[in-house]
Amino acid sequence: MWTVPGLALTSTNVAVSYVDSAWTGLDVNKRHRMKAYTVLNLTTGIERDNWSLTVYANNVTDARGQTTILDAYYSPSGMDYNKNIIRPRSFGVRWSQQFD
Repeated sequence: MWTVPGLALTSTNVAVSYVDSAWTGLDVNKRHRMKAYTVLNLTTGIERDNWSLTVYANNVTDARGQTTILDAYYSPSGMDYNKNIIRPRSFGVRWSQQFD
C-alpha cells in the first residue's frame, strides 16, 4: 500500500497460481489426466476516510482448469464424463462504506 496525494491509501495486487497436471484417481483403468493450468488475478483499489473502492479481474486469461473428472460409474448425471472446471473470467467493482 502507498499514499497518493489527495486520495489516501492505494493498493495493487497481482496473484498468479499454477496447478500442475494430475490424475483423477489411483485405479489405472478408470483414471483420467487433468491438464495443468495457470490463473492470473488482478486487484487495485483506493481507500479514503470511511470508504474504499476496488476494481478486480479474476482469471484474466480465462483458463479452463479442471478440478475433477468423474466417469459414468461415479457420475450422478450418468454422462460419459462429468468435468468440474474453475470459475471463468470475471471483472467487477467493489465499494465499501463504514458507518459510525
